[in-house]
Amino acid sequence: MRAVMLAALAGCSFGARAASSDGADGAVPGDARGDATPAHCLASGACRRKPITATHVTGGPHADYVMLVSLASDPDLTGRTGPELEFTDASGAPLAYERVRFAPANGALIAWVRVPSLAMGTTIYLWWGGTDGTDHQDRARTWAAGYAGVWHLDETAGTSLADATGNANTASATNGATVGATGWIGQGVAFDGTNDYLAVTQSPSLMATTGSATFALWINWTSLTSSHYQRILCSSNRFTNSGDGYEWASQPQGGHYIYPWGGDEDYNFGPTPFVAGTWQYAVATLDFSTKTVAIYVDATAMTFSDTYAPTLWTTPGAPGDWLWGSNISTSGSFGGYMDEIRVMNGVRSPEWVATSFANQKDPGSFATVGPAETALP
Repeated sequence: MRAVMLAALAGCSFGARAASSDGADGAVPGDARGDATPAHCLASGACRRKPITATHVTGGPHADYVMLVSLASDPDLTGRTGPELEFTDASGAPLAYERVRFAPANGALIAWVRVPSLAMGTTIYLWWGGTDGTDHQDRARTWAAGYAGVWHLDETAGTSLADATGNANTASATNGATVGATGWIGQGVAFDGTNDYLAVTQSPSLMATTGSATFALWINWTSLTSSHYQRILCSSNRFTNSGDGYEWASQPQGGHYIYPWGGDEDYNFGPTPFVAGTWQYAVATLDFSTKTVAIYVDATAMTFSDTYAPTLWTTPGAPGDWLWGSNISTSGSFGGYMDEIRVMNGVRSPEWVATSFANQKDPGSFATVGPAETALP
């Protein structure tokens, strides 16, 4: 299934919905639909809310988990405004969130919400109706905990692709990489397999991940074999004299591998875990302190048939600029599509990977949305 969320936002949605459209936004102690025990209105004046309960979390609790909330439509939100939307935890404490899209015409919403502790059954609340005139989203704080770079790749024109964190690691679409292409969550970027890539200038925030990191993205390969190597991620200095950077790629015949450090020609390699023409969730982790690497595709760990000798990994990677989709010589370019690229500090667990895959693969099954409730003044 390819979840393409375009202007109409006709993507996956959460299951349970309110039986009727939203009523008056006044502070009413309950209503005719039998709301749950009412909370109190927020300081903004928002008095209407609905619960969102995670039902497909693996392991956990996961600290500072950024959860995708995707509603294809919601009659309770129809006619509202994006800035008035707020998220809180069950106690009413505000949660940082980034609102990617909101359509007042039908209440469709795509948002990323930072949940301090996510476990099976965790409930957060979506609120609306505030009158303080404040836009309650906070994109930078949403991604502040452990994220060095987040690229939604939702731009529809130009070559500059924003980093959603506060680190300003802007990506540049190079050699004709096509922005505004079909993505998994909204738009993505298309690569022609010849010379396209996304370039991100090295920065202190990215360098902080070199000893321990997690890379994640949605990827769709045009073909698993090619006349040349196809690189997901490659440092600009990977093939210079130092060779210190990363390389995550597939060989021409389709074998897949990662170099956590390119200073010695040694890698973890195995048969490709990908399927051509299919959107898949790819995650790679590396940890210099334990000399371990892993690759996951759709939350399944890749089996390596050839692994590096730990003694050869003598130093953390020291990449130059980060190149998504090629190397600096453009002789090993990826053909296909990418979306939702992440660079994270530290190694995320297999349970985190499985939770993220479930959340982003089908947000409508990942959590349920309860009926609207009216809070007390």
